[in-house]
Amino acid sequence: MKKIFLALTVLAIGFTACKKSDNNNSSSVTTTAVNSTVTSGTWRVTFFSNNGTNETSNYGGFNFTFVANGTVAAANSLFAVNGTWSTLVDNSKVKLTMNFPTPTVNAFLELNQDWEVTARTDIKITMQHVSGGAGGTDYLTIEKN
Repeated sequence: MKKIFLALTVLAIGFTACKKSDNNNSSSVTTTAVNSTVTSGTWRVTFFSNNGTNETSNYGGFNFTFVANGTVAAANSLFAVNGTWSTLVDNSKVKLTMNFPTPTVNAFLELNQDWEVTARTDIKITMQHVSGGAGGTDYLTIEKN
């Protein structure tokens, strides 16, 4: 009987000690963490919703490169679009702003927002932008290539 009790105790400790781990997951949403993340590698838009309309395909094939000096370049096989980016804290929320002043592709005007970073890992950043007044909410997700 003692052997069964001991075995059950060891199993119980083993199950409670187990923790699911995701080495690519970091819930840290700070300007420093976001800056470090976006300037590492190239990124692609994996989801863009403009006031409830899925417009992800507008960014298909574009790879984004965020440079530490505040410039961002997006390019596919046909177009290159250049702009600027920065991070800031507004009302205790970390935001990533992008500005593509004269984009070759009009869809990039939609990215000219102050995006609230809602989640960040080393390979994925999810954001939202709530329009003022009676506007809706836009959602943007970028993932590392």
